[in-house]
Amino acid sequence: KRGSGANEDDDDDDLEILPDSSTVSLKCPVTGVFFENPLKNKVCGHTYSSAGLDQLIRMRKRNCPIPGCANNQLSREQVEEDVEMEIKVKRYVRRMEQERMTQKEEDEEEDVGGGIGNGMTVIE
Repeated sequence: KRGSGANEDDDDDDLEILPDSSTVSLKCPVTGVFFENPLKNKVCGHTYSSAGLDQLIRMRKRNCPIPGCANNQLSREQVEEDVEMEIKVKRYVRRMEQERMTQKEEDEEEDVGGGIGNGMTVIE
């Protein structure tokens, strides 16, 4: 069951396996949460949420937040809407919600079947 592990905040939850076996993070490297209004940098190709980019600009940080990236002129002019990432995040969130609902239904079925007939003798 979930929640019984030592690390309930599973960092792999934001990774999606793509057909070419690579992984793509669905979380903003700045905010650490799922992308909201994702923006793709046209210079280096990295994606940030709009709020994350705004945060970097307010802090006057001009380096791309991805380790090893050589882009040190980060600006609003370099980015465009990342429709593909927005779709990936929506699909992932929808899939996770469906899995939660399925698990909830299975748990409820187990609870209903947990009364009489569970290997115990009922004496009236």
